Amino acid sequence: MAQRRNDRDNKKGGSAKDRRPIKKKTSILTTESIDWIDYKDVNLLRRFMSERAKIRARIKERATTRRDEVATFLGITPEDLTQQLRSGKSLAEIAGPKTQSLVEMLTNKANTRIDAALAADKIDAEKAATLKTKAAAAIERLVNAKRPVGTARRTG
Repeated sequence: MAQRRNDRDNKKGGSAKDRRPIKKKTSILTTESIDWIDYKDVNLLRRFMSERAKIRARIKERATTRRDEVATFLGITPEDLTQQLRSGKSLAEIAGPKTQSLVEMLTNKANTRIDAALAADKIDAEKAATLKTKAAAAIERLVNAKRPVGTARRTG
């Protein structure tokens, strides 16, 4: 029995110290120092729920927040932004003359997140510099990329 367990552990990647470290999850409630949740506070609860009153996933929440920031910057609603992106337009086409300032705003936000990770000693200075250069190029590609029109989503 012990031999079978050792074989199984070796097949899955070895000991725990060989595995990638788990990223610590942080809650919005702790980052904003909210000690007590008032369940009658609609504005706080809306941040965690979809329009159909279902609890949102964390990744979807982040994407929605960034979409909202871009839409606010462009002066349109998030739903209009989503519709225009689904119709095949790029962010540069939607932004028009605001394209360069949109790129600068997104780059500044990315640099702020990188600086926060550097200040928290999650990354070193060399890695931060590399990430900043890669972020600028990735944001430029993101803004100029056209989305495919009407692609079907995979389910299951």
